[in-house]
Amino acid sequence: MHMDTATQDSHRSRREVGQLALRRFFEISGKWRLRRREAMTLLGTSTTSTYANWKNGLGKNIPRDTIERIGYIVDIDRVVSQTEGIDVIAWLKRFPRQGAYSYFERMTGGNVIDIYLCLQEIEAAHKARVSITEPA
Repeated sequence: MHMDTATQDSHRSRREVGQLALRRFFEISGKWRLRRREAMTLLGTSTTSTYANWKNGLGKNIPRDTIERIGYIVDIDRVVSQTEGIDVIAWLKRFPRQGAYSYFERMTGGNVIDIYLCLQEIEAAHKARVSITEPA
Protein backbone atom coordinates (compact mmCIF):
# COMPACT_ATOMS: atom_id res chain seq x y z
CA MET A 1 0.00 0.00 0.00
CA HIS A 2 1.32 3.40 -0.97
CA MET A 3 0.76 6.50 1.16
CA ASP A 4 -0.27 9.65 -0.64
CA THR A 5 1.76 12.84 -0.24
CA ALA A 6 -0.76 14.47 2.12
CA THR A 7 -0.59 11.50 4.49
CA GLN A 8 3.22 11.50 4.39
CA ASP A 9 3.25 15.24 5.09
CA SER A 10 0.85 14.74 8.01
CA HIS A 11 3.07 12.05 9.56
CA ARG A 12 6.17 14.17 9.02
CA SER A 13 4.44 17.19 10.56
CA ARG A 14 3.36 15.18 13.64
CA ARG A 15 6.92 13.91 14.07
CA GLU A 16 8.25 17.47 13.87
CA VAL A 17 5.70 18.73 16.41
CA GLY A 18 6.63 15.84 18.69
CA GLN A 19 10.34 16.62 18.43
CA LEU A 20 9.76 20.32 19.14
CA ALA A 21 7.54 19.47 22.10
CA LEU A 22 10.14 17.10 23.54
CA ARG A 23 12.92 19.67 23.15
CA ARG A 24 10.81 22.21 25.03
CA PHE A 25 9.94 19.64 27.70
CA PHE A 26 13.60 18.82 28.32
CA GLU A 27 14.41 22.53 28.59
CA ILE A 28 11.74 22.85 31.28
CA SER A 29 12.88 19.58 32.87
CA GLY A 30 16.35 21.08 33.29
CA LYS A 31 14.97 24.36 34.61
CA TRP A 32 12.76 22.49 37.09
CA ARG A 33 15.62 20.13 38.03
CA LEU A 34 13.43 17.07 37.52
CA ARG A 35 14.66 13.62 38.40
CA ARG A 36 14.42 11.05 35.64
CA ARG A 37 11.46 9.25 37.24
CA GLU A 38 9.56 12.55 37.68
CA ALA A 39 10.18 13.52 34.06
CA MET A 40 9.12 10.08 32.86
CA THR A 41 5.90 10.29 34.86
CA LEU A 42 5.09 13.74 33.50
CA LEU A 43 5.71 12.45 29.96
CA GLY A 44 3.55 9.40 30.60
CA THR A 45 6.20 6.79 29.93
CA SER A 46 7.46 4.06 32.24
CA THR A 47 10.09 2.76 29.83
CA THR A 48 13.61 4.03 30.49
CA SER A 49 14.74 3.27 26.93
CA THR A 50 11.87 5.31 25.45
CA TYR A 51 12.72 8.19 27.78
CA ALA A 52 16.41 7.99 26.81
CA ASN A 53 15.53 7.96 23.11
CA TRP A 54 13.24 10.96 23.51
CA LYS A 55 15.84 12.85 25.52
CA ASN A 56 18.44 12.16 22.82
CA GLY A 57 16.11 13.25 20.01
CA LEU A 58 15.59 9.73 18.67
CA GLY A 59 11.85 9.44 19.20
CA LYS A 60 9.97 8.93 15.96
CA ASN A 61 6.32 8.68 16.91
CA ILE A 62 5.45 10.67 19.99
CA PRO A 63 2.01 9.70 21.34
CA ARG A 64 -0.66 12.38 21.25
CA ASP A 65 -1.20 12.21 25.00
CA THR A 66 2.51 12.91 25.53
CA ILE A 67 2.27 16.01 23.35
CA GLU A 68 -0.85 17.03 25.29
CA ARG A 69 1.00 16.56 28.60
CA ILE A 70 3.90 18.68 27.36
CA GLY A 71 1.52 21.42 26.23
CA TYR A 72 0.03 21.65 29.72
CA ILE A 73 3.48 21.65 31.33
CA VAL A 74 4.65 24.44 29.00
CA ASP A 75 1.59 26.48 29.95
CA ILE A 76 2.14 25.87 33.68
CA ASP A 77 5.74 26.99 33.35
CA ARG A 78 4.65 30.09 31.38
CA VAL A 79 1.98 31.15 33.89
CA VAL A 80 4.06 30.61 37.02
CA SER A 81 7.14 32.20 35.38
CA GLN A 82 5.19 35.43 34.88
CA THR A 83 5.89 36.20 38.53
CA GLU A 84 9.36 37.67 38.55
CA GLY A 85 12.05 35.94 40.55
CA ILE A 86 10.03 32.81 41.29
CA ASP A 87 11.60 29.36 41.26
CA VAL A 88 8.84 27.49 39.41
CA ILE A 89 9.55 23.99 40.69
CA ALA A 90 10.04 25.11 44.30
CA TRP A 91 6.69 26.91 44.07
CA LEU A 92 4.95 23.90 42.50
CA LYS A 93 6.32 21.62 45.23
CA ARG A 94 5.38 23.80 48.19
CA PHE A 95 2.35 25.79 47.15
CA PRO A 96 -0.85 24.19 48.41
CA ARG A 97 -3.58 23.71 45.88
CA GLN A 98 -7.23 23.09 46.61
CA GLY A 99 -6.61 19.83 48.40
CA ALA A 100 -4.03 18.05 50.47
CA TYR A 101 -1.25 17.85 47.87
CA SER A 102 1.07 20.33 46.23
CA TYR A 103 0.66 21.02 42.54
CA PHE A 104 3.74 18.95 41.79
CA GLU A 105 2.47 15.96 43.76
CA ARG A 106 -0.79 16.12 41.83
CA MET A 107 0.98 16.52 38.48
CA THR A 108 3.17 13.50 39.08
CA GLY A 109 0.19 11.30 39.88
CA GLY A 110 0.57 9.90 36.38
CA ASN A 111 -2.65 11.03 34.70
CA VAL A 112 -2.99 13.65 31.98
CA ILE A 113 -6.06 15.05 33.74
CA ASP A 114 -4.02 15.81 36.87
CA ILE A 115 -1.64 18.03 34.91
CA TYR A 116 -4.58 19.70 33.17
CA LEU A 117 -6.43 20.37 36.43
CA CYS A 118 -3.32 21.92 37.98
CA LEU A 119 -3.00 24.17 34.94
CA GLN A 120 -6.65 25.21 35.28
CA GLU A 121 -6.23 26.08 38.98
CA ILE A 122 -2.99 27.99 38.39
CA GLU A 123 -4.47 29.95 35.47
CA ALA A 124 -7.62 30.76 37.47
CA ALA A 125 -5.53 32.08 40.37
CA HIS A 126 -3.42 34.12 37.97
CA LYS A 127 -6.46 35.59 36.19
CA ALA A 128 -8.06 36.45 39.52
CA ARG A 129 -4.80 38.16 40.40
CA VAL A 130 -4.42 35.99 43.46
CA SER A 131 -0.87 36.08 44.72
CA ILE A 132 1.00 33.05 43.55
CA THR A 133 4.06 33.94 45.57
CA GLU A 134 2.67 33.10 49.00
CA PRO A 135 0.20 30.46 50.18
CA ALA A 136 -3.17 31.83 51.27
